[in-house]
Amino acid sequence: MLFKKTCILLLLMLIPSLVGLTFCYAQTQSTKRIDSLYEVARRLINVEQSNKLSLQILKESKAINYTLGQIHAEILLATNLYNEGRYSAALEQIQKIEPLTLSTDNYPKIANLLSLKANCYGRLKFFDKSYQLLNEARSYAEKIEDDDRRFSNLGRIYRLLGSNINEDKSKGAIKDSVFYYHRKSYTVQDKIKSKTLKNGILLQANILGDLFLERNNIDSAKYYYNKALELSVELKQTKFVPESKLGLASIQLRENDLKGALASYETALAMSTKTKSLSNLKKSYYGLALVHEKLGNEERSLDYSKKYGLMADSLTNSTVSAVSSSADLMIKENERMFAQKSMRFVWIIAAVIAALLLLIFSIIKLRKKSTEVISIKEKEHKALSEQLQLMQSDVLDEQELAEVIRLAKNNDPAFFNKFKKTHPLFIQKLMQKEPGLLGTDLILCAQLRLGFYTKDIARYTKTTVRAVEGKKYRLRKKLNISTDEDIYSWILKL
Repeated sequence: MLFKKTCILLLLMLIPSLVGLTFCYAQTQSTKRIDSLYEVARRLINVEQSNKLSLQILKESKAINYTLGQIHAEILLATNLYNEGRYSAALEQIQKIEPLTLSTDNYPKIANLLSLKANCYGRLKFFDKSYQLLNEARSYAEKIEDDDRRFSNLGRIYRLLGSNINEDKSKGAIKDSVFYYHRKSYTVQDKIKSKTLKNGILLQANILGDLFLERNNIDSAKYYYNKALELSVELKQTKFVPESKLGLASIQLRENDLKGALASYETALAMSTKTKSLSNLKKSYYGLALVHEKLGNEERSLDYSKKYGLMADSLTNSTVSAVSSSADLMIKENERMFAQKSMRFVWIIAAVIAALLLLIFSIIKLRKKSTEVISIKEKEHKALSEQLQLMQSDVLDEQELAEVIRLAKNNDPAFFNKFKKTHPLFIQKLMQKEPGLLGTDLILCAQLRLGFYTKDIARYTKTTVRAVEGKKYRLRKKLNISTDEDIYSWILKL
């Protein structure tokens, strides 16, 4: 009897420990499952499926209070928004998870989040904010002990610095710096051994392909595009294939390999449709319009030209909305930061009575400075909105675009008047660049804006190719376009 009671007593004493062990084991299994689901979600091509799985990860992580799982899911949702070109929505998503991420000592995730935030601001042309965030991200990345994770994060930061410098018009064209940071990004990430962290070098290979293509170094461009395709297969990251295919298609188009270019553009279009990459869809439509034009398929060329025009309009409208929303986000973020600082000052005042007058003076000064900053940002926002509204005046609907192209191809005298009505901002910028442009110069600019090649213009206007080349040469001189810059790119960027 005594032995039986002793056994029961021991069993009762062990039950809490056994329950605790069972709970710990179950939680460990749950975190492993969540980590596994995250690896699947980040590799999915279909955005809807990736988002659906991310929301499931988020729900399960919250249920067991798994912080890293929540951060995984929220950052992946923000990344998907960024990849769709919805930069303002991505910033809102980042703000949701930023406090939780910064409260941890997980330097890789913090560096990743800050880099993504910097990337959104960079694409929206808020370069000062982007540079500030990249510097913060770099400080965290350099603290990462694991070599592969450190190389991965530093490679991402160098890539974004190169992209910012390339697009930041206030700093001028610093091509050597752009190339330096992109080569540095590739070199750093080439040291990574873990396959799960090599996605960055895949992206970087495509960027180097683009840079070499701009320099007309075709062999190097081909090498890096093909390297990116190899990595896509090796890493099972086929969602990055469109960038490589678009680059190779550009080369094939230059080499007059129309069959190869057509296949590459069609592959890029099909995969970009799945990933919902608006910029890649736009490039695919533009390329397919050019290829079908050269193949003599005028109906299909016109169809893709329409789709390209509608996509360009959609991206313009999205940019207008995103920049406006992001400017509001920046103002709110400044206000939030100021509010946090003010609260800290209030606690200091309560704790240190002796410093009351000094702290009150500091708060008044800080409030004044914050008001000035917010006022400046509001003025900048207003000016930017006005400029973007002007941009919208150049938006064509499908019927107008088709009509302008038809008039141009028929060499109809009404072509230029119709073009002026639909592209007033473009004509205005041209005249600001060179008030002395003749009517024939403006017509040539309009034809180039529509993407017509020299042979096309000669055919439509019933002149010789040499005569058109002569006009383009004189136009370059008048507009002061350097010989190493593509005149089509210059016209499209105006």
